[in-house]
Amino acid sequence: MPLPPRFHADIWILALRRMAPAVLNWPNAETPRRQLLEWVGNTGLMMVAATRLRRAAELAVQHGVGGPDLSNALAAFDRALPGLVRFRNIAEHFDDYALGRGRHTLDPPVGVRPSEVLTEAERLYATIVEAAGDPTPRV
Repeated sequence: MPLPPRFHADIWILALRRMAPAVLNWPNAETPRRQLLEWVGNTGLMMVAATRLRRAAELAVQHGVGGPDLSNALAAFDRALPGLVRFRNIAEHFDDYALGRGRHTLDPPVGVRPSEVLTEAERLYATIVEAAGDPTPRV
């Protein structure tokens, strides 16, 4: 394995943290159009980063890192964010949805709030770091 799961986890938690300030304040009816578009784009990117962090955890589990603690943390992440993968799929395949060919409904996914995503991602990241036993400090 060229790059360990911890490396990937570090990348995606940093991406999530970087996007958080741009998405934690929800737009309202008075939000200027450009700001609303930036919020929607940043929120989609945040969900992609969160699913990649999730994939780093899966990669660790597949390579025998973390045992039941990491498997349990991954299951808890999925329970806490049941709409995350669906939201990511809609954001990633926006072109199919624009043409009416998307696989999911466009109703807002349940349980996908940027603040909750960040909280759960931080929990999962902490477990990945602990499971990896890597002496490198957390990012």
